[in-house]
Parts: sequence; structure tokens; C-alpha cells
Amino acid sequence: MLGILLGMTYSAVPALVRRSLLDGRGWSRCASVVASGLPARAAAWAEKDGEHAWLEEVDSERALEWVRSQNALALDSLGEPSGSQLYERIYGILTSRDKIPYALPRSVPFSGPRRALDPNRSAPATRYVRKIGHSLYNFWTDDENPRDLWRRTDLDSYRGGGPVWETVLSIDQLCASEGESWVYKGHVLYDDGQEGTIPSRTLLQLSRGGADATVVREFDLLLKAFVPESEGGFVLPESKSRVSWRNAATLLVGTKLGAGDMTSSGYPRTVREWRRGTLLAEAPVVFEGLASDVSVGSFVSRHGGVRLEWR
Repeated sequence: MLGILLGMTYSAVPALVRRSLLDGRGWSRCASVVASGLPARAAAWAEKDGEHAWLEEVDSERALEWVRSQNALALDSLGEPSGSQLYERIYGILTSRDKIPYALPRSVPFSGPRRALDPNRSAPATRYVRKIGHSLYNFWTDDENPRDLWRRTDLDSYRGGGPVWETVLSIDQLCASEGESWVYKGHVLYDDGQEGTIPSRTLLQLSRGGADATVVREFDLLLKAFVPESEGGFVLPESKSRVSWRNAATLLVGTKLGAGDMTSSGYPRTVREWRRGTLLAEAPVVFEGLASDVSVGSFVSRHGGVRLEWR
């Protein structure tokens, strides 16, 4: 990527820079190495590193004013799209009830090395059908459910061409009842890998207004309800957390509890083993990375009777 930005092929990038790109030590190191051995344009690019860091404060008045000014510039240049024939046509396609909830292999929707390895992590913004136990689950968006409707049906109903769906959770109704602007960001299913066992618990990830930080709440698929914290349910406060199941009573958690818990990129630096019914703040750290790492995480995968714990 760096070679493309500088107008070079990857093979032309010095070996030290290539190692920096591969070992995950960050752009700042790459920039300093490049600036020391490449043309002046590289040095000029390196000097600008971080000049837009203030945009990371997404709720600051300065950042919001910049967004408003860019929106106004786009509307002045392109015009207001709503109300046009093309807008109405595209919107009609995206919200049509005739959309087909399609089935995919479990490995297809995941992206990145962690999602590719973790079979229990469900990516957001995918409208495929996922088999959990004897049911087929699907997230659906239309005019009545702009923020997602989580629903399920059985295989015979799905094959019949006119499936009868049972609502599991309406994100829109959840927003209305809790007075929040929740956006679904994914869920982490607990599956012990035992044949005949029907998974019943998942960790639902919700963000306020679509932010990167999420609130994590345990959800019971059979009861179609959140598990109250007072009854031992796992609940993580808003943060850029990483969470996965070690077993039914234990989570592997990366989140911000205090100084040093996050990397310089703002993601978890440590992994804690949190047992149900105990305080998260007292959960022992079982793995940690460097502050210069992008993110640290851990999860368990099961395949062919083999259980693997990744860190």
C-alpha cells in the first residue's frame, strides 16, 4: 500500500519498510524510514502525518462543523438527491420486501484473519441466512425496520419460497424502548461444538449512532431476551472491546478498564479471562501486547473435535 501511495511497486520499497508493514509496527515508523531514504515528496508526506488527528474526536464541534461544511459543499456541487427518480428507484430496491435472504457458507461473510479463523463471530451488514441449531437466522432491513430486524425460520419454511419468520429482536423497537440510537455491529455466538447441542447464548454488540465503540450484552436466543446483569448476564460498557467465549461461563475480554489497557491505536492491548458472576475489574490478564500494536485479541475455535485457543 505504501509503495502505491508513493508511486512505486512493492518490490521497490526498501526491505526495512516492508518488514515494518508486515510486522504491524505502524505507519509512523514506516514514514520515518521512507523519509530518510526516498525523494523529498516522501519526506513532505511524512511531515503531514497526524495533521488531521482532530477528526478522530468524532463528537467535537470542530469535527462536526467540518462534516457539515463538506456536506454543504457536496450538495452545492451535486444537488439534493432525495426526490429524484434515481434516488427513489435505488431506495425502492434497497428496501424492497422482495429481496431474497440468501444462504452462504459460514466462511464467506467473514473478512480479515480473525474473522476467517473464528467461526462463531458474525459480521454486521451482511444479509445472509445463518443456521444456528435447527433454525435459520437472518437480519432484515426495510421501511418498517430501518435499523434491522433479527428473525428466524426453519428449513422447510425457507425452502417453501414463502418463509414464515419469527422475530427474535427488533433493533428499532429496542431503540424506542431504551431511548438510544442503537446500531447493530455483530454478535459472538457461544457454540461448544458438541453434536446435538443447540446454541442458546450470544454476545450482541451495539453501538450508539454507529460509532466504533460498542456496548456488549449477553442475549438468550431461546427466550429472545437480554440476560440481566443481575442474573449473571455478561455486560460490557461502551468501549472498543474485543470479546469471545472461552466456555459457557468464561469470556476472553479486551476492553478499557484503566491506563495502559489500550494500544496507541485505541484498541485493546490486553486480554482478560472473565468468569461469570465475578467483577470484570478483577479478571486476570492472560495475554498482552505492546502499546505500539494495533490490537490484541483471543478466541477459541473448534473443528473436528479439536479445540484451539488463539492469542
